[in-house]
Amino acid sequence: MPQASEPHDAVGGSTRIERLTESRQLTEPKPRSNITIEGFDTQNRWRRSVGELSTAFGKELKSLKVLMVEDNSGMRLLLRTMLHTFGITDILQARDGTAGIAELRSHEVDLILTDWEMEPMNGRDFITRIRAAGNEPVCFTPIIVLTGYASRGLLTEAFEIGATHLLVKPVTPASLLSRIQWVLNDDRQ
Repeated sequence: MPQASEPHDAVGGSTRIERLTESRQLTEPKPRSNITIEGFDTQNRWRRSVGELSTAFGKELKSLKVLMVEDNSGMRLLLRTMLHTFGITDILQARDGTAGIAELRSHEVDLILTDWEMEPMNGRDFITRIRAAGNEPVCFTPIIVLTGYASRGLLTEAFEIGATHLLVKPVTPASLLSRIQWVLNDDRQ
């Protein structure tokens, strides 16, 4: 059996290793910096810095209220189990973006975990609705996108519309915990 460090194998050359490395680079938390993401409503009247007023900033893990928006019930169960392991017990669940918006109308949350590919409302449309002007304070809620289809284009698009982080499925407890802790300790001004 070929070793992972070998330059190529019989099935796909070094492409698989390069893709794994690229995926890791796309999803590793970057050092904190003053990153401003600008967003505009349909009349181009607003601008804000994502993360400035994060609803999760400075909280302890066990006090977080999390909304999971995921169409796969098995993935929802897995994420819920991970969150419970971290001490997070106040968890709301929605099966798509439409149900997620309904949850946000009746509950305030500190963090949102959302899938990217869902029906009828996908992650892109869900995030766009959350980040809309006049949607305070929910528009400042940190959003971690979960996807099985990572690419540079998706990463760019997710961050442009207001995602805080992106994780590639399958999600490990360590990677999820590190993203949540980054949000809690975010010291951007």
